[in-house]
Amino acid sequence: MRPVYYSVIGSTGGPATDGNSPPIPLDINQGPFTVSIATILVTGAATWTVQYTYDNLSLGAPSVWFTLGSISGATATTDALLHAPVTAVRLHVTAGTGTVQIVVIQGWAGT
Repeated sequence: MRPVYYSVIGSTGGPATDGNSPPIPLDINQGPFTVSIATILVTGAATWTVQYTYDNLSLGAPSVWFTLGSISGATATTDALLHAPVTAVRLHVTAGTGTVQIVVIQGWAGT
């Protein structure tokens, strides 16, 4: 998977008005499952969390999002790895007016 980038401007900013990036779908059939996630404070001040879901994205908007403990309440650039399958991740800016970017890369160990 090529890197996926989204930016969210403030807790009520874009691309949605709820402080969320669009869901970034992941391939749950990939083995081993490895996803790198970076969040970068681009401008201003903000607080954010990365969330993940097990919901099937093809059935519509996910209804249940869980907080990734290693990127929860972040206020500075940080990163994390996922090793257990989830169907999607997203950035959720919870407070502030700054711009935060999420970068997601899912590795592939195939030949």
